[in-house]
Amino acid sequence: MRFTKLIFFLLIHVAVCSQGPAEKLKVFIDCSNVWCDFNYIRSEIKLVDFLNDQLAADVHVLITAVENGNGGKNYQLIFFGQNKFDKEQETYSFNTEPNATEAENRDELLRTLKIGLLRFLARTPYAKWIAVDMKTEERKKEQELKAETTKDPWNYWVFRVGVDGTYNAEQVYKNLNGTGYTTANRITDKSRIYFGASGGYNQSIYTYEDNGTNVDFEVINSNYEIAHSLIKSLGSHWGIGYRASYSNNTYSNNKERILLKGGIEYSIFPYSEVNTKLFTISYGLDARQNRYYDTTIYYQTKEMLYGQVAQANLTLNKRWGNLNSLLAYRNYLHDPQLNNLSLNINMNVRITGGLSIYMYTSGSIVRDQVYLVKGKASEQDVLTRRRQIATDYTLYTGFGINYRFGSKLNNFINPRMEGL
Repeated sequence: MRFTKLIFFLLIHVAVCSQGPAEKLKVFIDCSNVWCDFNYIRSEIKLVDFLNDQLAADVHVLITAVENGNGGKNYQLIFFGQNKFDKEQETYSFNTEPNATEAENRDELLRTLKIGLLRFLARTPYAKWIAVDMKTEERKKEQELKAETTKDPWNYWVFRVGVDGTYNAEQVYKNLNGTGYTTANRITDKSRIYFGASGGYNQSIYTYEDNGTNVDFEVINSNYEIAHSLIKSLGSHWGIGYRASYSNNTYSNNKERILLKGGIEYSIFPYSEVNTKLFTISYGLDARQNRYYDTTIYYQTKEMLYGQVAQANLTLNKRWGNLNSLLAYRNYLHDPQLNNLSLNINMNVRITGGLSIYMYTSGSIVRDQVYLVKGKASEQDVLTRRRQIATDYTLYTGFGINYRFGSKLNNFINPRMEGL
């Protein structure tokens, strides 16, 4: 009798151990008309699997937002149960302040998303990992959840294919533009792999009168590129990688360009803190084989060039606002005077209450246009931008200040005749 019981319990133990890790709740996030920080959501919610296929998900979360009466936004999250949670539905909503920063809106969206997922998570084996805190003060320590990794049948590969085009016309001007692309990406915490191909076509027709006769001046430009890149992780602060590409661009006089570049990057803060702060410094070397349509200003029809580039990138997402900036310098090794220095800044800061400022700027000092066509540009070249023109700099900037006062309590939504 004892022997029979022993066999019975051994069989149960083997059956339980062979079941493997419990299956996670599958969630599809659908941001219909609002931007969502998917990286932040995935990094803060570890108890579910986020899917790209809505039909395979257990829960389809539809997120929408509309402007309310006080200038803020009313967010609505509808949780549609699917598969084993079929016919279950729940709706949650919240209002944001008109002066709220992107980080504040993101945190509130995450909090509401967690609340909505509770009812579904509570019926999974991962319910034991749920921590509920109803204290008024903030939690000082966040529990790190170690859950099993779910296997992906696609091995984390994501493929995209797309085409788009525009056409506009006036009596003296017509423009046709079309682009197409296909990409394959695989991103994990260990590496990033990219394959891609893209192409574009642009045709413009300018009609003007010359000695009583209408004359059509046509400008056609095209481009294409085939590219591949690989980035490898070297711990929490380092990354190394390369990029190779084959491209053509009629506007820049590039009949054929083969580019190979590699570099290394150091992050002052751990990469895991990318949602709130990122400060990286990188250095790379590149080699490019160029063949040109027309002879360049340096009397070249083809040439091999070697260069170097250094970059510093700073990104901050805080309650006071956000800042994105990139400083880059590059030059050709055979002649350091052929260089390019560029700076990009995008900043939005809330000073206090309803007072906020924003600024965006993109500029560069240009000294490396080795591909320019020899000879002076014609009047038509300058006016129609048929080909790239020599310049010492580029600049695009804007700024503003905003102050809001009045009611903060108007949460009414009235979208009637917004187009009026």
